[in-house]
Amino acid sequence: MAKCDIGIDLGTTNIKIFIKDKGVVIDEPSVVAVKKKTKELVEIGKKAYDMIGKNPDSILVKYPLTTGVISDYYLNELMIKELLSRVIKKSVKKPRICICVHSLITDVERRAVTEAALASGCGKVFLIEEPMASGLGAGLDMSNAKGFLVVNMGGGTTDIAVLSLNGIVLSRSIKTGGQRIDEIIRKNIASNHKLLIGRSSAEKAKIKMAIAKHPKKSLEYELKGRDLITGLPRSVVINQEDIYCQMKESIDEVINNIKNILEETPPELVGDIYASGILLTGGGSLINQLPELITEKIGVKARLADDPKECVVNGVGKSLDLLDDFSSIFLTATA
Repeated sequence: MAKCDIGIDLGTTNIKIFIKDKGVVIDEPSVVAVKKKTKELVEIGKKAYDMIGKNPDSILVKYPLTTGVISDYYLNELMIKELLSRVIKKSVKKPRICICVHSLITDVERRAVTEAALASGCGKVFLIEEPMASGLGAGLDMSNAKGFLVVNMGGGTTDIAVLSLNGIVLSRSIKTGGQRIDEIIRKNIASNHKLLIGRSSAEKAKIKMAIAKHPKKSLEYELKGRDLITGLPRSVVINQEDIYCQMKESIDEVINNIKNILEETPPELVGDIYASGILLTGGGSLINQLPELITEKIGVKARLADDPKECVVNGVGKSLDLLDDFSSIFLTATA
């Protein structure tokens, strides 16, 4: 039977599957729709995402992960099993699989993720933390005694880590990600404009208007939703400064945690980081002018990875070449 190695980026907002020698074969929103009474699968991925806010009471539409934490173990297992079934052919011998997880993962969550993969027909299961995968995906040579600082800003969490000698020296994971910012925007629009908007509307406004410094009042965006007083459809026009004010606290939290990590980092590694700079990965790092703001506040040059949104999954793909070595880059592996 044929052999196959598979990598999964188990993100809060998106799940991506990488097959060795083929690349990324699945890139779908981490959303599952099931029938409430029977828990029978209705849709998954993009089709389930399009149902958010439009589903009848008989159908539950949910992200199995929230702020990097598995909030629904059953739906998480269902999502992994269903997507893997689409890429694992019957002619393939039990594949080895590497799953990328966030730095805050608990032992219970490790077992849940591992068991879901094993139940899907996989053989040996490896786990790798997001900062390590980000470094690999960005092409960092972490094999020698040199320090790197990686900040991976994802949908559910932001992981900040100092990497050296194929390991994580220091790390911190904070529940500040794209989903939290979307929710802040929704709450502020409801509070300030008495307009209820959907999550996807908040996300689109963020993508279109997000900026880390020097917002422009002249740049405007129209949001449509339901008036909280009359219950009727209504729209409101916001400007870039509105979005900036709503995002500022989250961005400041990321910067403060970068400072805290650097304060705890051994002096020798701090020198390396000052020379190599701060590497930004993940979709959240694409906020306009964010590298410039971090450079200004920290005093260390911050730069975007070549392909920030794909760094993690590309790193998981590269890790597949190291499965036989049982490298220290892996968090754990099944026997």
